[in-house]
Amino acid sequence: MRLRTSVWLFLAAAWLVIMAGWAAVESQGEALALQRVGLPVVFRRATVPKPKRTPPSGTLIFADDFDDGTMSGWAAASGQWSNPRDYLHGQDEHPPLRTVRAIKAVSGSDVGFEATVRVISGYTGGLLFRCNADGTRGYEVGISPMDNLLKLGVLGELYASLATSPLTVEPGRAYVVRVEADGSGLAVYLDGVKRLSATDSTYASGYFGTVIRGAWYASRGICEYDDMMAWELP
Repeated sequence: MRLRTSVWLFLAAAWLVIMAGWAAVESQGEALALQRVGLPVVFRRATVPKPKRTPPSGTLIFADDFDDGTMSGWAAASGQWSNPRDYLHGQDEHPPLRTVRAIKAVSGSDVGFEATVRVISGYTGGLLFRCNADGTRGYEVGISPMDNLLKLGVLGELYASLATSPLTVEPGRAYVVRVEADGSGLAVYLDGVKRLSATDSTYASGYFGTVIRGAWYASRGICEYDDMMAWELP
């Protein structure tokens, strides 16, 4: 019986290795059984729900981890937006050199706004705050792999830069971007470090959103967003 069991374990484990290149196990007992017959072992990662997010201060306005696989509460003002699994995915449309935006149907005045941002390609990917319903007016903070800059600007008839900071952007890397708008004071944090500040009173309140800018001389603009949160400043 012991020999028959060992043969069965070997065949089952060999099938796993052939199909996946490695054997994923969930318990120490399974690992020992596979190690006895000389097969590689890795432990399958458990699915752990994301912890409930709370604002660093003030009252929470909204929080989106996109784990429901939908874009509930979001409207695509332009471009192609989707939730392929558990994040917000946006990209510009052909031809390039097109700015695309998605807007969250909630607004605020003196607020904080944070998200994990991954710029895959294009000119700039970032966040909008205190913006109008289609994201063409308001404030924009962006990560630019083309310019290697972190940018803060105000949107109107034209884009006007308020502040920039050098940043060696790694396409596809997850950056935690946080903005705080308190009256006319604007501040931008990257991975927990304050990088930009400016004073501007053009817009006092508005919606939250995302923005991607493509470039004709580069691949189309593609950006991913996750773990969003907005809150009222105390």
